[in-house]
Amino acid sequence: MRAQVTLLPTESKKLIAKALANADEVKTALKEGLVVMHPSSSTLFLAEEIMGKVPETEVWMCGAITPRAACGDDAVKVWMTTHPEARGKGGPESFPFSWVIEKGKLSQGETLASLFARMGPRDVYVKGVNAIDPQGKVGVLIGNEVEGGTIGKVIAAQKHKNFNIIYPVGLEKLIPVSIQEAAAAARDRLNLSYAMGSRCSLLLCEGKVVTELKAIKLLTGAEAIPIAAGGVDGAEGAITLLVSGEDNQVILAIAYIEEAKGAKISREFRQTDCTKCNDEHCSLRGGTKPWLKI
Repeated sequence: MRAQVTLLPTESKKLIAKALANADEVKTALKEGLVVMHPSSSTLFLAEEIMGKVPETEVWMCGAITPRAACGDDAVKVWMTTHPEARGKGGPESFPFSWVIEKGKLSQGETLASLFARMGPRDVYVKGVNAIDPQGKVGVLIGNEVEGGTIGKVIAAQKHKNFNIIYPVGLEKLIPVSIQEAAAAARDRLNLSYAMGSRCSLLLCEGKVVTELKAIKLLTGAEAIPIAAGGVDGAEGAITLLVSGEDNQVILAIAYIEEAKGAKISREFRQTDCTKCNDEHCSLRGGTKPWLKI
């Protein structure tokens, strides 16, 4: 049996979250350890899938590409300003905004350093990414002044503590060059002459990558192949897939995909009014560009 389906980026996030919630590593961590998530639109859906409701924590996203540019959440900016140690060499380890699910409860406030001390092979760290290349490698944009940011500290800690790292990513983030090539191009970010928003580098990240294709395989056993991308009227980031397999597999895949259709992000990204922003690394500070939607 074969089926043609189309997913918008937010619908893909919900489908991938369903697959992650059923992944062996995550189920083990939920029973015996910790599920730690870097706040993002991707992990928002995973937290909701696991807990049955949207997290009501203050910080639900740290940084994002918005219609204006690359920007950080207002609350995270305030924290960085009031905690200057966060900009130092070990600063990202003081990051307090991770979502932690432990023994059926979700919390936020424990530092990364404290979490690293407790994490081991039964635990999982989940991080959304900003790019995936044709080889399936993923990269994360780093806006923190400390090179590598929080994910760099996570990767370093994983080598010692052996916990699992999972990267959910929709195929709307596919770039046509390797992550290595893109990372090399973005390396000298502080010497950019112009930047729409935060100046970012790109870090190659190793771990388990879950796209829509992997999600469908994990949930149903069916295979999925992209056959088109993009669209109009809000479908500009859509991915169209051809799903194939045994009848029961494809029917189940259709059911999961239809459950994801219509998914919306229930929280609003808090972005500073550019006219009031003093970020010295952003060429848009002051809000003088006529195309800015303020």
